[in-house]
Amino acid sequence: MIGLLANAVSTATVAQGVASALTVLGTASSILSAHDAQSASEDYIVSKQAIATKESKRQRQEMLKQARIEQAEIANTAAQTGTTGSSGAIGAYSAIQSGIGANISFLDVTEQLSNQASASAKRQAKAASRARTASAVTRLGIKYGDFYTQ
Repeated sequence: MIGLLANAVSTATVAQGVASALTVLGTASSILSAHDAQSASEDYIVSKQAIATKESKRQRQEMLKQARIEQAEIANTAAQTGTTGSSGAIGAYSAIQSGIGANISFLDVTEQLSNQASASAKRQAKAASRARTASAVTRLGIKYGDFYTQ
């Protein structure tokens, strides 16, 4: 009888030990997965930011190229008509310069906003990862509390 009781207690103790070990392994795996998810999220954000920056640079270059073409057309027309120094030619040339400045300013603002959005998304990914880690540790504490109160 005592042997059966000792064997039952020993089996229960081993079962609790195995359950505890599995809980710790599951929690560790959960924490590592949360960290991996955060890293992947940050990599995605960095990649999206790099794409946005390259697209902005390409738009800027295309805009400047188009402005040079338009200015050359104005200079050519003015030279052919003999109005090179006229107020019309100078005004048209200035309007193109002004348009370029406004468009570049717009691109600068959108690039800054994109950078801010990326930084916010990175902070959000880190906060979510910390929350998942804290949740996993809390669940571990609850499970251990349940083991030792039984």
